[in-house]
Amino acid sequence: MRVPGGNGIMKVFREALSFKGYSCTEIYQHSFYGWGFDATRGKLNVFCLIQGGEEWLLLLEQKTGILSRVLGSIDPTEFSAFQDVVEDIFRGDNRFSNVLWHVKAEYDGGKAINGDATARG
Repeated sequence: MRVPGGNGIMKVFREALSFKGYSCTEIYQHSFYGWGFDATRGKLNVFCLIQGGEEWLLLLEQKTGILSRVLGSIDPTEFSAFQDVVEDIFRGDNRFSNVLWHVKAEYDGGKAINGDATARG
């Protein structure tokens, strides 16, 4: 199996999240194309995956249990606050540039490839 790039980026990202109070699992190779880890704080659990290509793509997926979804006990503000932390990490570190945000539908629809970004805030 080939070893993908991006492990160094994930080490920096994981360390920064830990500094901000998130508990992170160890980084592991995700299939043949990326690196991932889980970040948690309180009830929030987020899967973080980076994959390479012409540009790096960081995917953030809030992990929820079936019971939480059924009972409606998911607080969307927690994931939004996590995304704010991620944005602060990448925009505050000059090793990262041209940080764009896309919702899944935009990425799947090809807008991410054209560089159109969703405004956050």
